[in-house]
Amino acid sequence: MCRKVYIKPLAHELLKDLESEIKKIVGTDVCSFTEGHTKYDAKYKKNKELLNVRQTLLNELFFAASEEFIRLKQVNSLLDELTKKMYHRTASLYRALMSSCRDEEFDDDYEILGTLKCNVDYDSEDGSYGTVLKLENDEFYGSDFGYMIALINGMQDSENIVECHIGYKETHTLSMSNEELDCYDHWDDGVSWNEGELNRKELEHICICYAMHVICVHNEYSLPDLLRLNDFWIEALVKCQHFVSQNQLEIK
Repeated sequence: MCRKVYIKPLAHELLKDLESEIKKIVGTDVCSFTEGHTKYDAKYKKNKELLNVRQTLLNELFFAASEEFIRLKQVNSLLDELTKKMYHRTASLYRALMSSCRDEEFDDDYEILGTLKCNVDYDSEDGSYGTVLKLENDEFYGSDFGYMIALINGMQDSENIVECHIGYKETHTLSMSNEELDCYDHWDDGVSWNEGELNRKELEHICICYAMHVICVHNEYSLPDLLRLNDFWIEALVKCQHFVSQNQLEIK
């Protein structure tokens, strides 16, 4: 809808005014705002609305600068690769527990959680970009990327872009495949996640991965924002549990 309203020659001026309005609401300390407000208060809701409009404006500018498609394709491939590595490592840790690491005296249950995240650091005092890349065409867009990306990151419902989980089952065996263990990248099956802002003719040649879909459709990151995110990491965390209740005790 917004694409038909905002004319490209006016997009830069509209973007400047929009970000000024956001900064008036948030103030200079992005972290204090995101930690002190919830999705239920008026300022939070207003910022969400403004960030959605900002996303549309920046995406319009992005599609006018076609030289960025190569970088976008590379980032999409990176996110797809990281997602698959996350699933693979999670499954391999689970097999290690099944084969030799399980402590029969302690492990009543165990599970492995795999996550793909994006870290964003921003110093509100000196305006440092931190983990946000500075690119040659920053001036073309005219956005305060460091500030805005830190704000979007802090207002996310979840810090995880993609996550997977596998827990102990007696029916699981070492010979089972990742698919049989249900620990594989079932999101990315060769069909593009080109929905919402990513449903554009200009992107038809890219098979959009699920992680990129989450970043740019489930959240308020624009495509220019995505290209400036520079700190992705994947984790596979093991949790072993031992359960005891008082009625199991033999009172002497």
